[in-house]
Amino acid sequence: MTATAGVSINKFLAKMASGQNKPNGLTVILPEDAIAFVEQLPIEKFHGIGEVTLQFAIRFFAHSLFRPFAIVNIIE
Repeated sequence: MTATAGVSINKFLAKMASGQNKPNGLTVILPEDAIAFVEQLPIEKFHGIGEVTLQFAIRFFAHSLFRPFAIVNIIE
């Protein structure tokens, strides 16, 4: 029997962590590593991102939801 687990500071990060070392692994995301972990993930790895949202995000955020100033050029 195999099991995969993710442990982190909240449910969202724990779910993201559980997908990292499948099919038989444990991933722990410490609080001080949370931002770096999330920044390196492609948008399509985020739970709840469907095809329409993915296409919007790629168009406006250049493959990272964590580049907060990417939308500034659209507004100006």
